[in-house]
Amino acid sequence: MTDDGKVTLHFVHDFLEARLLLLKHIKISSRDFRFTGLVAFQKRVRGLLRQMAHPTAGMLAAWETVFDFWLRISKHIFSRPAEILEERALVEWRNYSGFLASLGGTCISGRTPSPEESNFAGLRWIDRLLPDSYDENLLTKYMRQSVQLLASNNVRIREATRETLSTELASPLYLPLFENLETELGTLFDSPRTNTSLSVESRIIFAEQASALLRSIVEKLGGPAEVGTSLSVDVGALTLNFAKFLDEIQEGASVLRVKIKICQLCETVTQKKELLNLRHDVRIRNQLLEVIFSWIARPGTPNDAIHAPGARAEELLRLQKDLDKACLKALADLTYRLPLQPADGQSDADTSDLKSQMFHTYFNRFLSLLNYDSGDARRNDARSLPVGNDDSSNTSELAITALSNLLSANIDVGLKHSLGIGYHEDLDIRTAFVKVLCNILIQGAEFNNLSDTAVNEKYDELLELLINDMPLTIALCDACPSNEVDEMTISLLNIFDSRGLGSVLLEGLIDHEVEQTDLDLELDPARVTSAEELNKNALQLKVVTRVFIEDICSSAPHMPVSFRKICSIVAPNVNEPTVDSEAFDFGSRLYYENGRVL
Repeated sequence: MTDDGKVTLHFVHDFLEARLLLLKHIKISSRDFRFTGLVAFQKRVRGLLRQMAHPTAGMLAAWETVFDFWLRISKHIFSRPAEILEERALVEWRNYSGFLASLGGTCISGRTPSPEESNFAGLRWIDRLLPDSYDENLLTKYMRQSVQLLASNNVRIREATRETLSTELASPLYLPLFENLETELGTLFDSPRTNTSLSVESRIIFAEQASALLRSIVEKLGGPAEVGTSLSVDVGALTLNFAKFLDEIQEGASVLRVKIKICQLCETVTQKKELLNLRHDVRIRNQLLEVIFSWIARPGTPNDAIHAPGARAEELLRLQKDLDKACLKALADLTYRLPLQPADGQSDADTSDLKSQMFHTYFNRFLSLLNYDSGDARRNDARSLPVGNDDSSNTSELAITALSNLLSANIDVGLKHSLGIGYHEDLDIRTAFVKVLCNILIQGAEFNNLSDTAVNEKYDELLELLINDMPLTIALCDACPSNEVDEMTISLLNIFDSRGLGSVLLEGLIDHEVEQTDLDLELDPARVTSAEELNKNALQLKVVTRVFIEDICSSAPHMPVSFRKICSIVAPNVNEPTVDSEAFDFGSRLYYENGRVL
């Protein structure tokens, strides 16, 4: 190292030491301070650096000097194997990286309201061309090199770079980071026929690290003030570029892992879409839906990747199951209030037909997952096959959410395709369809875009389905949340009573209730601690039953006609002498006497 370099290093060292000493006196003197180790202390100091509002000439000189050393080391270690790197050099590089990321936000002119004022005039801002540079400013060089390090074949370098940019980067540097990600995506994901500078493996590595980095930063955005100028970058388009790139790569273990990360990124971006102000939101989400939807394994279809040479079939099967879950979680958010949109350049008539075809394809595929989920769960239990780490939502629940979103946002073309599912031969499918109907009513399906005639037709089809399929109506009642029972009761009674079918509804519900009721009045010995307790409980039950039935029988003259109608419906179902007891005689006489009056 030259004498000038040593002097500069001493200057940087003295500057940092003085700064850290000041910070230590301020923060360490606090009663809340706890020293938990050197790494934690460094993170805390970098956090304080990010809070600095304005730089000094010394801070800018320090950043520039550290950047020069960091850049040299970065180029030196970019492609070197991990076993060749010296641990000391790696630690030094990591500390430089954290310093540059945390202090960089303070060293840009855009952070200062009036950088030309006398207090700031003449400062060497890192986002401006310096007199001794001719091509680009320091910030651009720093960001480009950082983004390129994400594709390093040294796992320690790329992981450390991603962690630094995710956790240490000051928020004013988000915009230049996103811009460099856009540029690098265009280079790395270009067709191999026109770009042979990087292997496919390096591009996959970059996609994995960059998507995880982007997700980490988007997750931290808590409000418009934190987003700032990063809104000028289309994060949705970035996400779509990641997805399109991976969609063209032959599947293997590494590709499946990165696809899972892309799904997680898509989920995060969708949840923050109002904050990010995504451009061409509907078009981007439709394209993401098409790509991610194709990543879900088709039930009963073997995955070609499982048979790849040298691949461990069980690991690939586990990764595919994890990917299926990640895809469904992403789609459950992606499809919310998403009108299906065919490709541009179609006529109005063609657009309507294509939209109908799109809905039919998506809807049927999601339905197929409902059947496959229950059978697949039984196979997993039998084989003890490991499944994904996140079990917060099972496949059926996620598929039902996606189905509900699609139908709610595309009621104009979707209802005619979906009503027939209410007659599906599989009980689980019919039950799922009832949940879908409940969900779209909760969401408030948009019927406003239909004509009055079309709206009436859609409602009439729904009502006819309820009236003519009592098992579906009963399933709807069973799936109703307890806090919505009153509204459901009033709605169903209005629907059936207005057509003179109130008694049909009551009969169906009573039959269902009787079927679900255990008519065996004998107490379960397995649930009592002794024979004495069993006899005591039996005696008490007889006394309570006798008093209850006697009170009912004595009130027979005052019984409403409607209740006698109910008794006449119940009587045939309980008329068989399944229980030999005096209490049953009372009950039979009660139903017979009141039913006979009608």
